[in-house]
Amino acid sequence: VHGEKEMELETLHNEIARVQIDQFNTISQCGMLEKKKKEVSLERKDKEDKVNRYEVEIRQRHDINEKKQHEVGRLNKLHDELMSNQSESNREPLEARRNNYKRQTKDLSDKCGMLHRESVSYTHLRAHETGRNLVCRLLLEKKKHQIDH
Repeated sequence: VHGEKEMELETLHNEIARVQIDQFNTISQCGMLEKKKKEVSLERKDKEDKVNRYEVEIRQRHDINEKKQHEVGRLNKLHDELMSNQSESNREPLEARRNNYKRQTKDLSDKCGMLHRESVSYTHLRAHETGRNLVCRLLLEKKKHQIDH
């Protein structure tokens, strides 16, 4: 009987030791969890600050876009008013001027084409050169050559 009581006492001591070890492990685990909680909280705060900065930036850009859209709307309205106030009589001189420029351009183009058709090459002129003209041309070229040198 006495041996059984000692055995039971030892079993209880072992159980108490295991509970104490579990208690130390739990305390250690709680400390690690508290440390991790602080790290996560700091990280969350940093990310919330970043989100807040982004939201402010988005609102600022949104305000800028609204101002630009308002300005575009104002300019479109002004353009529409100017176009509706501009009568046909105001447009006719511009149209007449444009048509006049077109006509002048066509006339000049026609003249250039005619001059191009009427022009004769130097080689063609020399082919029809008479003897007298040849002598005159050669004398002129010789005189020019003497003047140049």
